[in-house]
This record gives sequence, C-alpha cells and structure tokens, in this order.
Amino acid sequence: MLGSATLAFHYVGGEAVPATKLVTITTATPASFRLVISGTYGYYTESAFLARADWLTATPFVAGATEGSPARATLTVGVMNLDRLTPGTYSGAIFVTTAAGSAALPISLTISPGLSTSLRFVATAPCRILETRPAYNFEGRSGSFGPPYLRAGETRTLVMTASNVCKLPPTARAFELNITAVPKSRLQSLIVFSGDEAFPRYQTLTSPDGQITANSAIVKAGSTNNINIYSSDDTEVLIDVSGYFTDDPAVGGLAFYPIAPCRAVDTRSAYRSQASPFGPPSLQGQTTRRFDIRSSPDCPGLANAVAYAATLTAVPQGPLQFITVWPSGSAQPNVSSINSPSGRIVANSVILPAGINGSIDVSAHNTTDLIIDITGYFGADDHLAGLFYTPMSPCRLDVSASGSESTRTLFAAGSATCPATASSAKALAINATSQSNGATMPFLTVYPSGTLRPNTSILNAFEGQMVANAAIVAAGPNASLDVYTYRPTTVTIELSGYFTR
Repeated sequence: MLGSATLAFHYVGGEAVPATKLVTITTATPASFRLVISGTYGYYTESAFLARADWLTATPFVAGATEGSPARATLTVGVMNLDRLTPGTYSGAIFVTTAAGSAALPISLTISPGLSTSLRFVATAPCRILETRPAYNFEGRSGSFGPPYLRAGETRTLVMTASNVCKLPPTARAFELNITAVPKSRLQSLIVFSGDEAFPRYQTLTSPDGQITANSAIVKAGSTNNINIYSSDDTEVLIDVSGYFTDDPAVGGLAFYPIAPCRAVDTRSAYRSQASPFGPPSLQGQTTRRFDIRSSPDCPGLANAVAYAATLTAVPQGPLQFITVWPSGSAQPNVSSINSPSGRIVANSVILPAGINGSIDVSAHNTTDLIIDITGYFGADDHLAGLFYTPMSPCRLDVSASGSESTRTLFAAGSATCPATASSAKALAINATSQSNGATMPFLTVYPSGTLRPNTSILNAFEGQMVANAAIVAAGPNASLDVYTYRPTTVTIELSGYFTR
C-alpha cells in the first residue's frame, strides 16, 4: 500500500522551505483513510504517551470513502515550524489506517546550519576602540585607532579586528558602537558606515552648535571587518564597542526579545516621589549606583536578560561631563555612554551588557537625574520567540513634518525606500532625527503600531536643536512603527537592519 523507502526533506538555514511532496495511497478495495503523524518531535509533546512530530504536516487528515477498485487517496506532505528546530536529523512517520489494515510511510528531515544572514549578539566588555584625543589615549592606540582628529571631509577606515586595545573576532558581521563627537566648532554630519558600502545618504549624528554629542549605531562589517567614518567638519571622535553580531555557530550568541517599551528607572523626584532602587535620589557626581534592572516593577519579563536594549536620558543639574554604564561586578571601563557638558537634557540608546544578577553599574561624573527606558533584551535562544538580526544597507524610511501631540504610522515592509525589510520583522534598528528649527520639542516616542503609546521616549530637543538617536524598537504588523511627537518637528527615520525569526 505504501512504499518502503523513506520520504526525505532537507533544509539548509537561510534557504527556502522545502517544497511539499505528494504521496498516493492505493488499496485493492474501496476504503476510508485515517492518518496519524508520529515521530521524534521538535518542540513539545502533546501528552505523556504521544510524541507529535510538529515539524511534519500531511493533509487531508481524514479522506472519505472512495468508490471503485482500486481506491486511491493523495496526501500532501510537507514540513513546518522550522524556526523552532535546531540543526540535526528528525525522523517520523505517517501511519495510514484503512479497513484492510495499516501501513507506515517513514519521513526524515535533515537541517543544516547553512550560511544564514541572521545574526546573534555577543556581548563584550565595553572598550574604547577609537580615541583621537592625544591627552586621553591612555591605552596607546595606534594607527587609524588613535590621533589625530578627523579633518573636514576626511573618511577614515578602521579594520576592527586590527585594534591593539579591543579584541574582536573575524567572524563579527556587525558591531554595536557608541560614537561620540567632540567638534572643534560646528559639525554638520558624522557618518559611520560599512567598509563595503557606497557613501550613504544618512548621518549617524550631527552637532550644528558644536556641542559634544553621542549616538549609537549597529554598523555592518565590511569584507575585511572594516568600517568607515566620515566627518563633514573638524572633530575629535571616540568610538566604544560593547558587542558584535555573528553567524558563527561555534560562538553561539544571544537572541533578541522585544518588549513593550517601559521605564525601568527614573530618579527625578517630581515623577517618582518615593526613594527606591529604581527612583530617587539623583545620581551624585563621581559615585557609582547599581540598578538590578531585572527586578524593576515597571519592566516585567526581564528574568532571562543578559543584555538590555535601552535608552538612557540624562537630566543634568548643571554641566555633565559624562555618564558611564557597565556590567556590575566588573571594573569601570574607560568608556562613556552619554555626555552633556552644556547641561541640556540628552538621550542615547545603547545595548547594555548585564552583570551580576542582570544588574548594571552607573557612574556620573557630575550630579544628574537619569531615566532608563527598556525596549527589549538579549538572552539565550528559546527556539521559539528569540529574534536574530539581519543587517541592511541603511535606508531612509520617511521624512515628514509632524504636529503637536501627533502620531504617524510607518510601514517598513513593502516600502519603496526600504524594500529589503522583511514583512516578518518583529523589531527594527532605527535612527531617528528631529529638526524643530529652534522650537522646543520635549520628546519623541517610537513604538510598535497597534499598541498603546508607552510612557517612554527616545529623544529630546528642549532647546530646539537638531538631534539624532538610534534605537532598537519592537515593530507591529508588516514591520510597522508609530512615531509620536509632543511638539511640531520634522522627523527622519532611517533603518539599518531588522530582527526576525
């Protein structure tokens, strides 16, 4: 009734799902057919007695009686739920029962890792890989990683694996960077981009008024692990690295889990009147405070976090030279997370590797209030909901004017300007820029469309300055985002990659 040969499927990670196959069952007499799928399962058991091969599908499960002799029924056999399965071999069978007896059709599925473009995150100890200021180049960076400063119109190339201070592997496919510009005067644009990409039509950060400015970026590695840095004007540049993305199966790495944006920490007494581990008092200058982010009552679901996708907002009480955030339990590194020498409110989104019990240490050079908003976390892959990163050639999704307390929905998937965005993307790596032309713009929020607007923000421009901030944000259906502006401004949203399963 059924052949003895095994029906085999093969899947290589990153390739298309194997096509379905047709199987015809023939009996000598009229019969009804009933199917049972069993075998080694990929993710769960339905009960203690039945192992379900949840990677295997066959339809129809019940075929009606067929008149005539011989009787025939055709099954469509395929595989599914490949995102739940780790590489290896799975075996199963379709058991066909008729009035005349039963037979089994063996099925096998072999999954190979393949060369997937989806990347996992590897957190590293925060390290300053570029320092152009001679007075601060304590570790002796040399060549392109040290002085002098970038001159107007210069493009400098960094081969990231060649650093004599920060050790990065050749299998890194993208880098998590925090870039700080210390302009000599005004700085129209600083652009950090892949060494293999053409000169892009976007900017990483800007400082038209010459203030020290920081922004993060996930930058795709070039073919020789190289990245490029372009400056429109004379400026010192500092680049800190806190991790990288890789497809190396020997390294493993972490998956990303987006969450509804939440405010884990707010030390301002006007917003949280009671002193608490996640509230007041303010951070005192040149002291260290520890935050156990996993235990924040306002950000549930972080128990498995190894690193956080976070937006840091500094609300200084005067000039603030810098804030440094690092994994608790380790020595304070020579890096900075946010700067505000002028004392203005500033925000910067970063990936924060966690330390003891998921906690982070924060040191402020000067007294300041601090807000920490969380948009997701990195943790071990659960083979179900964890997301992997796909870098893109950076693209400009939208430029539009927004009014007071207005919300605009953007669809990345299917867009004319960012066509490479997958419709299955569950989170996006964005860079948002606000240009309010001198008018106060207290805050801008980006969040997944179709959800309630959270009590969080990703950038602030109280002085009406042009400001940019990169962030990883959860996406709604068709990779959609809602952009909310509290006051009128022109908003630019650019994409550098997405997370999907």
